Amino acid sequence: MSGNVDATGHVSGNGLFEANGIRVYSPVNKPKPDEIGAYPKTGGVVDGNVSARVLTGNALRINIGSSLDDHLHVEIVDGVGRIMHKRNGEWLADLKLPDRSGYLSMQNSALKSRNGWWKCGDEGVVLQWGYSEFAAGERYVEFEVPFPYECRSFSATPITNEIGVLNLFRLKEYPNRHGFRYFVGAEATNVVWSAIGY
Repeated sequence: MSGNVDATGHVSGNGLFEANGIRVYSPVNKPKPDEIGAYPKTGGVVDGNVSARVLTGNALRINIGSSLDDHLHVEIVDGVGRIMHKRNGEWLADLKLPDRSGYLSMQNSALKSRNGWWKCGDEGVVLQWGYSEFAAGERYVEFEVPFPYECRSFSATPITNEIGVLNLFRLKEYPNRHGFRYFVGAEATNVVWSAIGY
């Protein structure tokens, strides 16, 4: 057959049809996702920018895993963006975004104990502190959390009630990402210390 074809109703067929290099699909011969540049239902990898438009309602729901009760809820209420996390039916976090451009970043986090740390969510700076009872001799002390890149500053202060010659406390070498090595003189010494890094 050649030329134009006018048809009333619909044209159907079985199997795969090709005419002059053009593939013809039918209800029984549907295109595969990769043939038309689409993603399969099982998902895929997005390499470029992706935008989402809410057609109904005022919120975008992003499922996490297979559970419908574990998802991110993104919405705009009165000009303020909100991102909420719901798990097992409970809201775990609620982040408000002002009506302006900006970036999301990790929250600050901390371990507020005697030996603890604080991490800056924006810049990645880490502050650590501790109290240690140092016996005489050489010892290695590990930080509560390793610095991701390096320790940039360290200080230690011996605690003593003695008057006169102070018991020697000194670092054997500059602290690394994981901790510091020290040397204490003849008497045991308690020390408070702090470290800054990123």
